[in-house]
Amino acid sequence: MCVFDTGVNRAHALIEPALATNDLHTLNADWGVDDQHEDGHGTAMAGMILHGDLTAALGDTSERRLAHRLESVKCELSPPNGFDPNDPASYGALTQAAIALPEIAAPARPRVYCMAVTNLDVSGSTPSSWSAAIDQAAAGTMIGDDENAPKRLIVIAAGNIAAEVDATKIQPQDNYPIEDPAQAWNALTVGGYTDLIDVRDKGYEDWTSMAAAGNLSPHSRTSTTWPQGRTPFKPEVMMEAGNRALNKARTEALTFGSLSLLSTGSDVTHAPLVPFQATSAASAQGARLAARLARRSSGLLAGDNPRPDHPQRRVDGADAQGVRWIAGQEAELRACSAVRLRRAGLRPGNRIGQQPSRPVRPGGIQPFKLDGQRKFNECHYYTLPIPADMLEKLENEIVELKITLSYFIEPNPGLRRMSSRSGINLMACVLI
Repeated sequence: MCVFDTGVNRAHALIEPALATNDLHTLNADWGVDDQHEDGHGTAMAGMILHGDLTAALGDTSERRLAHRLESVKCELSPPNGFDPNDPASYGALTQAAIALPEIAAPARPRVYCMAVTNLDVSGSTPSSWSAAIDQAAAGTMIGDDENAPKRLIVIAAGNIAAEVDATKIQPQDNYPIEDPAQAWNALTVGGYTDLIDVRDKGYEDWTSMAAAGNLSPHSRTSTTWPQGRTPFKPEVMMEAGNRALNKARTEALTFGSLSLLSTGSDVTHAPLVPFQATSAASAQGARLAARLARRSSGLLAGDNPRPDHPQRRVDGADAQGVRWIAGQEAELRACSAVRLRRAGLRPGNRIGQQPSRPVRPGGIQPFKLDGQRKFNECHYYTLPIPADMLEKLENEIVELKITLSYFIEPNPGLRRMSSRSGINLMACVLI
C-alpha cells in the first residue's frame, strides 16, 4: 500500500513493523520524509490503511496479523512552511513522479496507491491535466512505461465539505461537487457514508447526529451536478467517513470524536491515537479493502501483466465483491437512477440471500475494428460460474444478474467534454 500524503511518523508502534525506512520517499529531499504537518494527516492515513478503525480493535486482545505493508511518498501539493507553493498545473506531473519513486526502488513489488489530496473547491465536472495524468498512470501508459508496464490501482478520496459550525449556513450536499482529480475514469473514487449516530462526548449528550445511520456522511461530496451522460458515476464505493452533530436548536454543528473513527497520531508521546474522519478516512479504508482482497483472493494482486513466478491481475471496482446499496437507501436506490448513483455509490458487503460476486475472467478485448467503416471485431464467450444445483432449485424463478465491466479510458484532457470511455481493458463479474 503506497500512500501519497504529508509523510508518515514511522516511530509509531502500530506503524513501524509494517513500514521500512527504505520505503519512506519524498518528492523533495529538503522536505524530509516524516510527517511534520500540524494535523498529522499522513500518519493518520497510514494507520487507517494498515489497521482500519482502531476503536473496536483496541478492545480486542487477540493477535493481529497484517497481510500488507506500507510505502509512503511525501507528496504535499501545498509544501511545508518555508517552501514555495506548487503550481496547480504541475499536480499531474508531481503525482506521476510520486508513483515512479517506489516503483524505481522496488520494481517487482505489487502495490495499490492511495491519495486523499484533492484540489480544494475545484469541481471535477470536466477533465483536468491532473485527472488525465492519473488516468494515464492507471492505464500503464505514463511517460517511462513500456508495453509491459502494469495497470495501476489508484484509490482517490472524493473530497470533503468544509465543517461549517453555523448550521444555518449548511447547504444541501449536492451543492458540493466531488473535487478534482477524483473525476479520473480509471481511478477508484471513494466517498463516505456513516453508521455513527451516538454522541457520547461529555457535555453534549443532548446533541443529535446530523445524518441517520446508513446515510451519506455530512463530510462527503457528490457528483449530481456534473453533466449527465458525459461524466463518470462517482463515487464508486462508499466507506465509513464519520458523522457530525447538531445542537438542540439545530443552529450549531460540530464534529465529535464519538462520531469519528480512530487512527494513529503523529505525536507519539502526547497523542498516539487521534479521531479521524471524512473522505480521507474513507479512502484509506477503501485502499485497505483493495489490499485485503488482493491477498485473500487466491493470489490476486494489483497489476495486469503476469510474471512466470508470480501471477497477477488488476484489483479494482470489479473486485468490490458482493457490493450492496447503503442500508438506509436500498429501497430508494434499487431503481439505479443516475442521480442517486452519483450520491450514494456502493458499499462493500452482501445483501441477505445473495451470493457474493466473483470475477469471471480478466483479459483484454478489442470489440471493434476500422476497415473502411467501424465493424465488429472480437467476442468472448464465458460459462458463468453458477452452481447447477442452485439453478435447479430456482426452477422458473426470476433472478437478477448483474455484470460489471472494468475498463480503462484513453485520457484526452484537451477536449471540453469528458473523455470517451474507450475500453482498452475489460473485466466482468456477476452478482446473483
